[in-house]
Amino acid sequence: MAGKKKYTDEMMKQALLETKGLVYLAAKKLGCDPATIFRRLQVNPKLSALRDTKRGEFVDAAELALLNAVVQGEAWAVCFALKTQGAKRGYVEKQEIKQETRLAVTMSAEELSDDELAAIAAGSRPRAIAPKISQDQPD
Repeated sequence: MAGKKKYTDEMMKQALLETKGLVYLAAKKLGCDPATIFRRLQVNPKLSALRDTKRGEFVDAAELALLNAVVQGEAWAVCFALKTQGAKRGYVEKQEIKQETRLAVTMSAEELSDDELAAIAAGSRPRAIAPKISQDQPD
């Protein structure tokens, strides 16, 4: 029975260079499982740095293409750039505002009728009751 094929660091380096750091394509090129390359990347800082460099170059190229599209006045590119890079300046489709408030609900059993108390005891919801509500600011 033949043993497993050995993939050298040089073989992996070449495959990562040819595929611009894309691990799944490099694995396909080598004929191995992507997990084989991921494991090697964890123990080999040079291979990991190579993959990071190639992926960084990929992102740079994408950003350059976006910049060129913005300069040419491509509406989709201007919109995308403003929604992502311009978000801190307020160019967003929606804004989410979160506010934390604590509510203290106070109700006295004396304020409820016998039927309402029986309904609560049975686990069903009685009619809408207007409790006294006070707001506390978060700590």
